[in-house]
Amino acid sequence: QFDAKIDPNWHLYSQFFPEGGPVRMKFSFIPSKEYQLIGKVEESPKPKKKFDDIFEIEVQYFENKATFTQKIKVLSEKDFIVKGEFEYQLCFDLDGKCVLFSPEFEFKVKGVQGSVASENVQLPDSAVQKKDTVIADTTPLISDIPEKKTENDKTENKSLWGIFFLAFV
Repeated sequence: QFDAKIDPNWHLYSQFFPEGGPVRMKFSFIPSKEYQLIGKVEESPKPKKKFDDIFEIEVQYFENKATFTQKIKVLSEKDFIVKGEFEYQLCFDLDGKCVLFSPEFEFKVKGVQGSVASENVQLPDSAVQKKDTVIADTTPLISDIPEKKTENDKTENKSLWGIFFLAFV
């Protein structure tokens, strides 16, 4: 489960709206014999919808926070690492400027002894975005996301999307 905290006046685009618009969020998991993806990455809460005059399509986006969940079936008796990357675009509501990110992630998953289990795999609360990489670990990490300036007010915003929190169950 990926829990995203989005700073005020920023929005994050959903995975699910027609092509031909802004960059949709996309999750890519590196295939492995140790697990199997179950379905698609689910989003909550339900994203907001609006017609985008520039792209002339209805887009879906999140404000303040969003949760993305991928279910997997654990096929390994040994512990293993799930790796992948996700791509997302954040836009600033006040001036319309957008920033594209594509960090990698990896996290540890415990194997299941004697049988195959289906579960939601979640990243530890302590995992945060550090530069362009999300690292799951049991020790706290410090966010290294650079502060950004807008042209309108020349003030520095906190991170573009806050800290990208992740939880592990």
